[in-house]
Amino acid sequence: MALKSILARLRARLAARPDSEHEQALIRVAIATGILLYFIAIDIIIGEVTQGLVVASAFLPLSLLIFAAILVNPGVSQVRRIGATLLDTGACTFCMAVSGETGAPLYVFATVGRISITLWYGAYSVLAWSSR
Repeated sequence: MALKSILARLRARLAARPDSEHEQALIRVAIATGILLYFIAIDIIIGEVTQGLVVASAFLPLSLLIFAAILVNPGVSQVRRIGATLLDTGACTFCMAVSGETGAPLYVFATVGRISITLWYGAYSVLAWSSR
């Protein structure tokens, strides 16, 4: 009963937000989980711990931290948005750079990241990040 009450309050708190940043944060957590599982599988196959796994292992907790920050402070935060965008772009780019052909599938996540930035934060934000 208490868990249902807590979840209902959290759901109501998120529903009252003026935007959908929390949805983007949940998508980030799902993608971070997928990337982590991918690198775990690859590292098991090749039998060593790669830099991609190390970065992916940091990406998931940082993604959860961003979602927790939204729960604690549900207002709009440009600093949080910029930090999340840097996290998305940086983690995915670094994983692709250090992983070689193993990291090639992450291009899909990088592309989805750019598209979702456009949808959630507007075209101007993509123009700012596309030059990087």
